[in-house]
Amino acid sequence: MRSILTFLLLLTSFSIFAQEDWTLQKDKDNIKVYTKKVEGYSMKASKAESVLETTVPRLVAVLMDADNFYKVVPTSKSSELLKKVNESEKIYYISTDAPWPVSDRDGIYSFNFSQNPNTKAVTVEIDCLPDFIPKKEDHVRVPRSEGRWRFTPLSNGKVKVEYQNVTDPGGSIPAWLANSSVINIPFDTIKNLKKRVAMEQYDGQTFTFLH
Repeated sequence: MRSILTFLLLLTSFSIFAQEDWTLQKDKDNIKVYTKKVEGYSMKASKAESVLETTVPRLVAVLMDADNFYKVVPTSKSSELLKKVNESEKIYYISTDAPWPVSDRDGIYSFNFSQNPNTKAVTVEIDCLPDFIPKKEDHVRVPRSEGRWRFTPLSNGKVKVEYQNVTDPGGSIPAWLANSSVINIPFDTIKNLKKRVAMEQYDGQTFTFLH
């Protein structure tokens, strides 16, 4: 039964992030942002792509840094590690600052890291766990969200970075904010990632699941 459920979850994730139907919305600073409608979500899914001069281990190290992960995603104001399942799976709490009069959001997310043994590309599947800890009175809990990072090493020593996400933020979100966030947030996320991956604190970090 568990294997069937796992298969269905993977199938759903694949259909959401399949390559077709994406529409290019922004192409600037070597970053491309696409959006598309996803059945069952009021907000569009987003996809951002770029090529960075870095390495896969450094990118993994940035995403593994739970206490500073909020500095990657714009509008996030704090993040922390709730549980380390193992070296390749962690659970984060992330708090998001929303503009007035919208209430701040928070979410609990599992980050699952895996590497393709042939291409050496690393995929990070992000799933929402809204009931992992009790809700906070001053935040609206994100009820549903699916995300994915992929870091693909290229032959020229650079890395192709892809970030995809679709979220139900819960509560009420003004249309203007929803429409702008699905373009601006992934764009700024890649920009922030580029800055952080160059920091000395990520020098020389290694992980047993990387080969």
